[in-house]
Amino acid sequence: MNRPFALIVTDTSPLFTLVLAGALDTLLRPGLPVRIPDAVYIEATRVHGAPGAEQIVEWINAHLDLVQIVPTDIGIDQQRRLEEGRATRGLG
Repeated sequence: MNRPFALIVTDTSPLFTLVLAGALDTLLRPGLPVRIPDAVYIEATRVHGAPGAEQIVEWINAHLDLVQIVPTDIGIDQQRRLEEGRATRGLG
């Protein structure tokens, strides 16, 4: 069922705050699909071993039916910057 509303996570701060609280599932409580722009996902998970990054990836993978990474022009640019070794800070 495609619902007309979704919860959109527009910054990494809520993800990291919820990870620290052990409460990422709070995003699922409203019963809405959760959309995470690719730029936010990249910023939150780009440093392997960073506190919270692995938990975010695991949580998303456990809820692929409800959580979607949404491609954006900024995310595509951010991925290109990462591949070229340029700064990406603050884009997500």
